[in-house]
Amino acid sequence: NIRPFKRGAFMLAAESGSAVVPVTIRGTRSVLTPKTYHVRSGLVDVIVGVPMATEGVSSGDMANRVHDEVLATFKNGKALDRNSYSLSREV
Repeated sequence: NIRPFKRGAFMLAAESGSAVVPVTIRGTRSVLTPKTYHVRSGLVDVIVGVPMATEGVSSGDMANRVHDEVLATFKNGKALDRNSYSLSREV
């Protein structure tokens, strides 16, 4: 379950004219012990999406768009776009 994103970072990106890059991280439940800082060995996927322009988009709308992109990528199990890429590393 991915909770809604807070809008502060998106507001800063819009004010500075910076693009927002959606990043999806999958597999952390298998390597992180709940309620501790202990890390077990395992495979974690980091999927870096295509930068999204913030020009003309409110921080709330941008937060929702990025959230939807990350959620779709997480559920599909792969990068959504040919310009996205995925890194899988054994921890």
